[in-house]
Amino acid sequence: MENKEWAGEEMSLQRFSKETPFAVPAGYFEEAGQRILSLVNIEGLKTDDTAQGFAVPADYFENLTNNIQSRINIEAAADPNEPSFAVPQGYFDQLSANIQSRIAIEDAANKEDIGFTVPAGYFDNLQQQINSRIAVEILQKEPVFEVPENYFETLNKNILAKTTGVGREEVIRKTIVRKLWASNTFKYATAACLALIIGAGAFLRNAQVPQPVEHQRSYLHSQLSQIPADEIKDYLELHIDASDNRQLLENANEEQINTDALSQDLQDYLDVN
Repeated sequence: MENKEWAGEEMSLQRFSKETPFAVPAGYFEEAGQRILSLVNIEGLKTDDTAQGFAVPADYFENLTNNIQSRINIEAAADPNEPSFAVPQGYFDQLSANIQSRIAIEDAANKEDIGFTVPAGYFDNLQQQINSRIAVEILQKEPVFEVPENYFETLNKNILAKTTGVGREEVIRKTIVRKLWASNTFKYATAACLALIIGAGAFLRNAQVPQPVEHQRSYLHSQLSQIPADEIKDYLELHIDASDNRQLLENANEEQINTDALSQDLQDYLDVN
């Protein structure tokens, strides 16, 4: 029940109207508790650390105008009729193949084998290979074919000199005489073979004519001892070579020696010397 006698209780209140001077919105007190809790939460956020509240990037407000203008330009350039999301032509037709390829790539990437390998000892010879490559590059930059100085100026003269023989120097070459058999051992072996053949021929010749002389080898030895060794060596060097020795040995093995001719040659040589 409204109390209207308050004006008589205090003289200072008589100058106010008897109508209620203070009024609140409808439902003020019903929502007062919720508003008080909201104000308490707001005050608590203001007193907390600013990092837990709302923060903006550095220079946000300085760049705000430019960002807004850029956004406006993007919106203006974008065609509102075009769809926001688009895929290439035939995307869904090739989707299965693309997914399968991606799976194969992932399987290959997850294997333990290393994708990139180098040959054995690659890094051991790397420095040498680099130096070799540098040397090859340097050689390729230099001229490959060169001719002596004034080569083309004297070319005609050199050709004429070689074709006509003008200015050709005569070179005297000494003939080098090389002995086919220089071994002393072979000479002695040849002399022994020759002595054996001569002795055999003389023996066969004497065997055809009976002689009263009784001896075995003393006559042959005496005849051979009368021939100087130097003469035998000179005869062998002038008239006997390797092919003759081989032929004589083959004939001796086959027992086809012409004793008469051999004895006659020996006798002629003894008469001359």
